Amino acid sequence: MSCSAGEERPITPTVAVLGLGRMGQAVVERLAGGYDVAVWNRSPGPMAQAAEAGARPAGTIAEAVSGCRAVLTSLTDGAAVRAVVLDAGLARSMAPGATLIELSTIDMATSEAVADSCAAATVGYLRAPVSGNPDTVRRGRAALLVSGPAAAVEEHRDLLQTVAPVVNYLGEGEQSRVAKLCVNLMLAGITELFAEVVVVGERSGLQRETIADALSKSVVGSTFLGYKAEAAIARDYRATFTTRDLRKDLRLLCEQAQDVDVPVPVGAAVAELVDDAIARGMGDLDFLSLLLRLQAAAGVEPDIEPPERS
Repeated sequence: MSCSAGEERPITPTVAVLGLGRMGQAVVERLAGGYDVAVWNRSPGPMAQAAEAGARPAGTIAEAVSGCRAVLTSLTDGAAVRAVVLDAGLARSMAPGATLIELSTIDMATSEAVADSCAAATVGYLRAPVSGNPDTVRRGRAALLVSGPAAAVEEHRDLLQTVAPVVNYLGEGEQSRVAKLCVNLMLAGITELFAEVVVVGERSGLQRETIADALSKSVVGSTFLGYKAEAAIARDYRATFTTRDLRKDLRLLCEQAQDVDVPVPVGAAVAELVDDAIARGMGDLDFLSLLLRLQAAAGVEPDIEPPERS
């Protein structure tokens, strides 16, 4: 229906999403219904999928961010963030007063360098790593761990809550970076313990479904444990978060712990187990591969045939 004379047309906010891996694509799908979304990726292939979701592919970073009050980046690691944000001069391409919302899980030093770059360009900076995987983002069940200027959070709250309904504000600085690493350490530890419970229980005569049901009805039951139990029962090792990506985050956590002089023996031990899973060819599987790794170490018939060892 067209607007009558004098009637104001609704303005669709323009945002940019840079980085179209699995998480970036999920973010685009969340935003495309209510925002004019421009997208850019270092390799052009994924932009076709984003276009199918309703986004506008851009040929350059500058083209993508033109006219945007908010730019979201979803990149693999600190090196990718440095390449796109620092080396390519992202902040200088953004309008003064706009805000960079950085969704990746990266190291403190890189995040601090991004903060300096944004400050020099009079651009706001929100650290907003995603707690969840692409599937939970698509289903509206993820959370953002956010730190940065409180005023920027309020300005972009609708945008943030479109990406993930739960927005946890943690402070003005790098708090969300540390929190995300701590969350992922918990996820890694829980998954390894779950793997041990399953293998010990099954070798002792319990059915996997029985083990999962007992856990869910005990004090240790949780949403995350339910996700992993469901996948384990289905023998589904398709990646929601790869073993290789978990190893990157555990390395960052161990480095952060060392920086603040805190020993993390469990974290270090789980990191070694994740290394072993990767060495056994499981790097691109979901990090539930810790169960496959333990089956192999215990001489138990594996749920699936593991890939060739790397």
